[in-house]
Amino acid sequence: MIFYIILCWVIVIILTIVIWGAVTQWKFVKGKGNEGFQGKNLEKFLIEKEKHFGGLVQDVKCDCSVSHPNGRIRNCQGGDRMSGIYHNYAPIYAKYLQPYLNNDNIVLVEVGILKGSGCAIWSELFKNGRIIGLDYDLGNIKNNMKFLKSKGAFSNNNLELHNFDSYKPKIKKILNGDTIDIFIDDGPHTDKAILTTLEEIVPHLSKKFVYFIEDNTQVHVKIRARYPKFKAINDGQMTVIIPRE
Repeated sequence: MIFYIILCWVIVIILTIVIWGAVTQWKFVKGKGNEGFQGKNLEKFLIEKEKHFGGLVQDVKCDCSVSHPNGRIRNCQGGDRMSGIYHNYAPIYAKYLQPYLNNDNIVLVEVGILKGSGCAIWSELFKNGRIIGLDYDLGNIKNNMKFLKSKGAFSNNNLELHNFDSYKPKIKKILNGDTIDIFIDDGPHTDKAILTTLEEIVPHLSKKFVYFIEDNTQVHVKIRARYPKFKAINDGQMTVIIPRE
Protein backbone atom coordinates (compact mmCIF):
# COMPACT_ATOMS: atom_id res chain seq x y z
CA MET A 1 0.00 0.00 0.00
CA ILE A 2 2.77 2.40 0.96
CA PHE A 3 4.56 1.58 -2.28
CA TYR A 4 1.54 2.63 -4.35
CA ILE A 5 1.11 5.87 -2.38
CA ILE A 6 4.76 6.76 -2.98
CA LEU A 7 4.41 5.84 -6.64
CA CYS A 8 1.37 8.12 -6.99
CA TRP A 9 3.24 11.01 -5.39
CA VAL A 10 6.20 10.48 -7.74
CA ILE A 11 3.85 10.52 -10.74
CA VAL A 12 2.20 13.74 -9.50
CA ILE A 13 5.57 15.43 -9.04
CA ILE A 14 6.74 14.39 -12.52
CA LEU A 15 3.51 15.62 -14.12
CA THR A 16 3.79 18.94 -12.25
CA ILE A 17 7.33 19.46 -13.54
CA VAL A 18 6.34 18.60 -17.10
CA ILE A 19 3.29 20.89 -17.05
CA TRP A 20 5.26 23.77 -15.51
CA GLY A 21 7.98 23.39 -18.15
CA ALA A 22 5.41 23.38 -20.94
CA VAL A 23 3.69 26.51 -19.63
CA THR A 24 7.00 28.34 -19.25
CA GLN A 25 8.05 27.32 -22.75
CA TRP A 26 4.70 28.53 -24.11
CA LYS A 27 5.27 31.91 -22.53
CA PHE A 28 8.73 32.02 -24.08
CA VAL A 29 7.61 31.04 -27.57
CA LYS A 30 4.60 33.34 -27.55
CA GLY A 31 6.58 36.23 -26.08
CA LYS A 32 4.07 36.93 -23.32
CA GLY A 33 6.20 39.57 -21.68
CA ASN A 34 9.57 39.40 -19.98
CA GLU A 35 8.19 37.43 -17.04
CA GLY A 36 8.58 34.32 -19.22
CA PHE A 37 12.33 34.81 -19.66
CA GLN A 38 14.02 32.74 -17.00
CA GLY A 39 17.40 31.00 -17.26
CA LYS A 40 17.65 28.84 -20.36
CA ASN A 41 14.50 30.40 -21.81
CA LEU A 42 16.26 33.74 -22.30
CA GLU A 43 19.25 32.00 -23.87
CA LYS A 44 16.95 30.17 -26.27
CA PHE A 45 15.10 33.39 -27.08
CA LEU A 46 18.37 35.11 -28.03
CA ILE A 47 19.52 32.20 -30.19
CA GLU A 48 16.20 31.75 -31.97
CA LYS A 49 15.64 35.45 -32.55
CA GLU A 50 19.08 35.88 -34.07
CA LYS A 51 18.25 33.08 -36.50
CA HIS A 52 14.77 34.50 -37.09
CA PHE A 53 16.19 37.89 -38.07
CA GLY A 54 18.58 36.44 -40.64
CA GLY A 55 21.21 34.47 -38.75
CA LEU A 56 24.75 34.20 -40.04
CA VAL A 57 25.75 36.60 -42.80
CA GLN A 58 29.19 36.57 -44.39
CA ASP A 59 31.20 38.63 -46.85
CA VAL A 60 29.09 41.73 -46.25
CA LYS A 61 30.82 44.74 -47.76
CA CYS A 62 31.18 47.46 -45.15
CA ASP A 63 32.81 50.87 -45.27
CA CYS A 64 35.07 51.35 -42.25
CA SER A 65 36.77 54.30 -40.63
CA VAL A 66 39.89 55.62 -42.31
CA SER A 67 41.60 54.85 -38.99
CA HIS A 68 40.92 51.11 -39.25
CA PRO A 69 44.25 49.24 -39.61
CA ASN A 70 42.83 46.83 -42.23
CA GLY A 71 41.58 49.51 -44.62
CA ARG A 72 38.32 51.19 -45.54
CA ILE A 73 36.39 48.48 -47.40
CA ARG A 74 36.17 45.13 -45.65
CA ASN A 75 34.21 41.90 -45.81
CA CYS A 76 32.29 41.69 -42.55
CA GLN A 77 30.44 38.89 -40.79
CA GLY A 78 27.46 39.06 -38.44
CA GLY A 79 24.54 37.18 -36.97
CA ASP A 80 26.97 34.80 -35.25
CA ARG A 81 27.00 35.97 -31.65
CA MET A 82 24.37 33.84 -29.91
CA SER A 83 24.51 30.28 -31.25
CA GLY A 84 26.80 27.66 -29.77
CA ILE A 85 27.86 26.84 -33.32
CA TYR A 86 29.62 30.20 -33.46
CA HIS A 87 30.55 32.52 -30.58
CA ASN A 88 28.05 31.15 -28.04
CA TYR A 89 27.53 34.50 -26.31
CA ALA A 90 23.87 33.75 -25.49
CA PRO A 91 24.59 32.42 -21.96
CA ILE A 92 26.63 35.53 -21.15
CA TYR A 93 24.03 37.93 -22.52
CA ALA A 94 21.25 36.06 -20.71
CA LYS A 95 23.08 36.24 -17.39
CA TYR A 96 23.81 39.96 -17.49
CA LEU A 97 20.64 41.17 -19.25
CA GLN A 98 18.31 39.33 -16.87
CA PRO A 99 18.28 42.12 -14.21
CA TYR A 100 17.16 44.67 -16.82
CA LEU A 101 14.16 42.84 -18.25
CA ASN A 102 11.58 44.57 -16.07
CA ASN A 103 12.93 48.06 -16.71
CA ASP A 104 10.59 49.88 -19.09
CA ASN A 105 12.94 52.81 -19.67
CA ILE A 106 16.08 51.02 -20.83
CA VAL A 107 18.54 52.93 -22.96
CA LEU A 108 20.50 50.40 -25.00
CA VAL A 109 23.25 51.35 -27.42
CA GLU A 110 24.97 49.00 -29.84
CA VAL A 111 27.93 49.96 -32.01
CA GLY A 112 28.75 47.78 -35.02
CA ILE A 113 25.25 46.79 -36.13
CA LEU A 114 25.97 45.60 -39.71
CA LYS A 115 22.61 44.30 -41.09
CA GLY A 116 20.71 44.87 -37.86
CA SER A 117 19.83 41.44 -36.45
CA GLY A 118 21.18 42.48 -33.06
CA CYS A 119 19.15 45.68 -32.97
CA ALA A 120 16.07 43.67 -33.92
CA ILE A 121 16.65 41.33 -30.97
CA TRP A 122 17.13 44.19 -28.50
CA SER A 123 14.06 45.99 -29.83
CA GLU A 124 11.93 42.92 -29.21
CA LEU A 125 13.45 42.15 -25.82
CA PHE A 126 13.07 45.74 -24.58
CA LYS A 127 9.86 46.77 -26.31
CA ASN A 128 9.55 50.08 -24.45
CA GLY A 129 13.24 50.89 -24.39
CA ARG A 130 15.24 53.40 -26.35
CA ILE A 131 17.34 51.35 -28.78
CA ILE A 132 20.20 53.17 -30.50
CA GLY A 133 22.18 51.60 -33.33
CA LEU A 134 25.56 53.05 -34.26
CA ASP A 135 27.77 52.26 -37.24
CA TYR A 136 30.24 53.94 -39.53
CA ASP A 137 28.33 52.45 -42.48
CA LEU A 138 24.54 52.44 -42.04
CA GLY A 139 23.93 51.29 -45.61
CA ASN A 140 23.74 47.60 -44.69
CA ILE A 141 21.01 47.93 -42.09
CA LYS A 142 19.04 50.40 -44.19
CA ASN A 143 19.14 48.00 -47.14
CA ASN A 144 18.04 45.18 -44.83
CA MET A 145 15.29 47.09 -43.02
CA LYS A 146 12.47 45.81 -45.23
CA PHE A 147 13.43 42.22 -44.45
CA LEU A 148 13.74 42.88 -40.71
CA LYS A 149 10.33 44.55 -40.58
CA SER A 150 8.80 41.68 -42.56
CA LYS A 151 9.98 39.47 -39.68
CA GLY A 152 8.25 41.70 -37.14
CA ALA A 153 11.21 43.81 -36.07
CA PHE A 154 10.82 47.35 -34.73
CA SER A 155 7.04 47.17 -34.46
CA ASN A 156 7.31 49.78 -31.69
CA ASN A 157 9.42 52.04 -33.93
CA ASN A 158 11.94 52.39 -31.14
CA LEU A 159 15.13 52.05 -33.20
CA GLU A 160 17.37 55.06 -33.78
CA LEU A 161 20.26 54.96 -36.23
CA HIS A 162 23.32 57.22 -36.10
CA ASN A 163 26.66 57.35 -37.88
CA PHE A 164 29.50 56.60 -35.49
CA ASP A 165 33.26 56.30 -35.82
CA SER A 166 34.72 54.09 -33.07
CA TYR A 167 38.10 55.76 -33.52
CA LYS A 168 36.62 59.26 -33.17
CA PRO A 169 33.47 58.62 -31.13
CA LYS A 170 30.93 61.27 -30.21
CA ILE A 171 27.86 60.26 -28.19
CA LYS A 172 26.67 63.28 -26.17
CA LYS A 173 24.38 64.82 -28.79
CA ILE A 174 22.95 61.43 -29.70
CA LEU A 175 21.93 60.71 -26.10
CA ASN A 176 20.39 64.15 -25.62
CA GLY A 177 20.65 63.97 -21.85
CA ASP A 178 19.93 60.25 -21.39
CA THR A 179 22.36 57.84 -19.76
CA ILE A 180 23.18 54.37 -21.04
CA ASP A 181 22.01 51.25 -19.20
CA ILE A 182 23.32 48.69 -21.69
CA PHE A 183 26.17 49.23 -24.14
CA ILE A 184 27.31 46.66 -26.71
CA ASP A 185 30.59 47.13 -28.57
CA ASP A 186 30.62 44.92 -31.66
CA GLY A 187 32.62 47.43 -33.65
CA PRO A 188 36.12 47.11 -35.12
CA HIS A 189 37.34 44.84 -32.25
CA THR A 190 40.78 46.49 -32.08
CA ASP A 191 42.13 47.55 -28.70
CA LYS A 192 42.39 51.15 -29.89
CA ALA A 193 38.78 51.35 -31.08
CA ILE A 194 37.44 49.62 -27.97
CA LEU A 195 39.37 51.78 -25.52
CA THR A 196 38.65 55.03 -27.39
CA THR A 197 34.94 54.22 -27.47
CA LEU A 198 34.94 53.21 -23.82
CA GLU A 199 36.58 56.49 -22.81
CA GLU A 200 33.84 58.41 -24.65
CA ILE A 201 31.00 56.30 -23.21
CA VAL A 202 32.02 56.08 -19.53
CA PRO A 203 30.77 59.59 -18.54
CA HIS A 204 27.37 58.73 -20.01
CA LEU A 205 26.80 55.38 -18.28
CA SER A 206 23.96 54.99 -15.80
CA LYS A 207 24.81 54.28 -12.18
CA LYS A 208 23.78 50.69 -12.82
CA PHE A 209 24.97 49.49 -16.23
CA VAL A 210 26.38 46.58 -18.19
CA TYR A 211 28.88 47.02 -21.01
CA PHE A 212 29.59 44.16 -23.44
CA ILE A 213 32.72 43.98 -25.61
CA GLU A 214 32.73 41.25 -28.24
CA ASP A 215 35.46 39.44 -30.16
CA ASN A 216 38.58 40.56 -28.32
CA THR A 217 40.56 38.29 -26.01
CA GLN A 218 43.05 40.67 -24.40
CA VAL A 219 41.64 44.19 -24.04
CA HIS A 220 40.20 43.38 -20.60
CA VAL A 221 43.72 43.60 -19.15
CA LYS A 222 44.04 47.25 -20.21
CA ILE A 223 40.51 48.03 -19.05
CA ARG A 224 41.20 46.69 -15.56
CA ALA A 225 44.32 48.85 -15.34
CA ARG A 226 42.59 52.02 -16.58
CA TYR A 227 39.26 51.61 -14.78
CA PRO A 228 39.81 50.01 -11.36
CA LYS A 229 36.37 51.30 -10.27
CA PHE A 230 34.77 48.80 -12.65
CA LYS A 231 34.76 45.03 -12.80
CA ALA A 232 35.95 43.71 -16.17
CA ILE A 233 34.93 40.06 -16.45
CA ASN A 234 36.49 38.15 -19.33
CA ASP A 235 35.14 34.95 -20.85
CA GLY A 236 37.13 34.02 -23.94
CA GLN A 237 36.36 36.59 -26.63
CA MET A 238 33.75 38.43 -24.54
CA THR A 239 34.42 41.02 -21.85
CA VAL A 240 31.64 42.33 -19.61
CA ILE A 241 32.09 45.52 -17.61
CA ILE A 242 29.87 46.24 -14.62
CA PRO A 243 30.12 48.61 -11.63
CA ARG A 244 31.85 47.38 -8.50
CA GLU A 245 29.37 46.87 -5.67
